[in-house]
Amino acid sequence: MASLPPAELQSTRLIYLVEDGTLFAEYLAAHLEKAGYEVEVFNELMDLPQAVARRRPAACIVDLIFPEGDLAGSQAMAIVNQSQEIPIPAIFMSARDDQEARLSAVRAGGSCYFVKPIELIDLLSALDALTQARDQEPGRVMIIEDEADLADCYRLYLEYSGVTVDVVTAPLQALDAIVRFAPDLILMDIFMPGCSGFELAAMLRQQHRFDGIPIVFLSSESDLDKQMAAMNLGGDDFITKPVGRWQLVSALRPRIKRTRELRSMQKQREAALRELQGLKYALDQHAIVSAADAQGRITYVNEKFCQASGYAARELLGEHYTALNFGLHGREPYKAMWQSISNGNTWQGVVHGRRKDGSDFWMETTITPLLDEHGKPWQYLAICTEVTRIMQAQANASLAR
Repeated sequence: MASLPPAELQSTRLIYLVEDGTLFAEYLAAHLEKAGYEVEVFNELMDLPQAVARRRPAACIVDLIFPEGDLAGSQAMAIVNQSQEIPIPAIFMSARDDQEARLSAVRAGGSCYFVKPIELIDLLSALDALTQARDQEPGRVMIIEDEADLADCYRLYLEYSGVTVDVVTAPLQALDAIVRFAPDLILMDIFMPGCSGFELAAMLRQQHRFDGIPIVFLSSESDLDKQMAAMNLGGDDFITKPVGRWQLVSALRPRIKRTRELRSMQKQREAALRELQGLKYALDQHAIVSAADAQGRITYVNEKFCQASGYAARELLGEHYTALNFGLHGREPYKAMWQSISNGNTWQGVVHGRRKDGSDFWMETTITPLLDEHGKPWQYLAICTEVTRIMQAQANASLAR
């Protein structure tokens, strides 16, 4: 089997477009180049193997139907990938939309299948998804293996595939190394002197900071019960020695990708949470804020609400607004307001309340229902501004007249 071309013969933006329709090929190539890809077009299948041997592309876009046969494109791509340690990602396109054609594409390693006429935006999205991983920072794998020669072999396998690798041959030094290197995945032997892979995995799973790092055991152990024991101690997968380059890379790559995706999602959640906390802080500095559950029981009040009402938060939480004389003048307006927000509508108006000391106050209020997946309110958020002075001034002006 031929080796993977050296890094200088590869390109993260090079696309081979294999299509015998000259005008259509030119059309696709022009749009792909506008999107930032380097495109080489081949109108004949026989040119593809030599091109791949010369320079490995990031992906191939291949028509299925050629003069050689209705499945000639997928068959040619399958032969090309047989010569590769790591298959070249392929996108197939065809006028055919039947199971035989789609199965042929899958067997040739096709990641996507488009039926002509093709939506260009869909093709570009698929191509971006296939190639973007190569443009990002490579994955990071820590190898914990006491046999230095084996560890070096695995390191070469992974580095040749674009992975950043750190090797630890003394398992008792692994914890410090993991903190320093921050791997996306740990590839670990089981039988090691001083500290077995079982014991090291158990130590890692005792610490929450390592929870998100997958552990893949690599061992000559063939006993299924012992393999399951390794998994029960916190392992995510088990690979039996000896292992080839493609087997190792193909087993680890999806887990590395998933780990990085989860970390990215976690960072996005943390950023969103910080933003929400900032917005909440700013809102609390300006407005009287409270929240209630679907039954109208108070679940949150901010400090300004406590100042306006005279009640402490502990006296308000769990109580219904009406039990504390918060409401509208008269029963009918209150019922209309409750019916409106219960139907998922935002309500605005002036709410009358009575402080703990018995004095009156008024708040200009906006109540917004927060809806669940069924479109039903599960919480009501009230944003208020106290307008007691305005209401009292208006009342005094009316009496003066």
